[in-house]
Amino acid sequence: MAYNWQLGDWPNFTFQDIFEAQNKDFAHKAEELLKLIKTGNNEPGSDLTVNFLVDEIIASSRIEGENYKKSDILNAYHNQTSKGEKKQVRFKSSMELVKLIPMQLAGFGTHLSEELLFAVQVCFLSDRNPEIIGRWRSGNDEMHIVSGSAHNEKIHFTAPPPSIVKQEMHKFFHWYNETSNMGAIEKAAIAHLYFETIHPLVDGNGRVGRHIALSCLFASLGFPVPLYLSEIILNEVNRYYKALNQAQNSNELTQWICYFAEVIAKAQDYALMSIGPTFRHNQLLDEHSSKLNARQHKALEKMFAAGPTGFKGGMSAQKYISINKVSKATATRDLKHLFDLGILKVELAGRSTRYNLDLW
Repeated sequence: MAYNWQLGDWPNFTFQDIFEAQNKDFAHKAEELLKLIKTGNNEPGSDLTVNFLVDEIIASSRIEGENYKKSDILNAYHNQTSKGEKKQVRFKSSMELVKLIPMQLAGFGTHLSEELLFAVQVCFLSDRNPEIIGRWRSGNDEMHIVSGSAHNEKIHFTAPPPSIVKQEMHKFFHWYNETSNMGAIEKAAIAHLYFETIHPLVDGNGRVGRHIALSCLFASLGFPVPLYLSEIILNEVNRYYKALNQAQNSNELTQWICYFAEVIAKAQDYALMSIGPTFRHNQLLDEHSSKLNARQHKALEKMFAAGPTGFKGGMSAQKYISINKVSKATATRDLKHLFDLGILKVELAGRSTRYNLDLW
């Protein structure tokens, strides 16, 4: 079977005109999110938005099997934007990843270019061989998307040869920058698939492609709002790759756009579910900060970072001991204090009491 880029109608994508309701829902939820942000005395470029963008960077990297520390990236962002005391940044990669944030806040997705995409790749892959970043694929080797062991590989997709990558990207940029009469969902879905199909980079195509999709949605709104696209994809990663693989067999993309529209809707719902508790979390800390010790602050930040799904297994005295290196008596007393203040709720009572944040 031929791949989409090998077909005579490439890249003249077609789809059914059935996404009006999804686009209206997307715009409506985006306005709700913006109102919630402003209700909490925040703006689209506030700490809340920055936190979300860091979460998105981390989730997109985790899809590719790479893990980064949120606190380290936030420290790097603080150092770049604040004139106050500098915070410790342990990993050089954090100082590069954080450069993605001002790109998004400045409206990255309004106009794409070779320079911009190379800059995104460099941010994501700063620790790679400099010979493979900041440039398109070259040479004679084919690019295969495979699974399985070295002796039992299954080829899911073969990308266009390096010899035509530059001209294919020229067509991609022209399509993206000149397409203005398409719904946000359709354009973001097609932009992601189009880029992933060309697979123009030696490494980082998935991360750059998801960055493009998110930026495209922001550009349609005119502002960035929390939208946990990569988090939803990460939670359903096998479905994501299956949908992508199926879409690369045809240039009729209705089913792919239906899938992507569902991902976007879930990403917005996740954001709506998260923002209220974020405000409540900040209010609780403001209200009780003077009553809490450094150990309690440290444990709470770890619990809040777990998000709406909750701290896995709940916070027990044993986990608290591991986090803070204290005695069991101190851990039990600290947790009981947080419960009495109404910050924690009991998830499991008994000999090994477990707590979670009383936010969701």
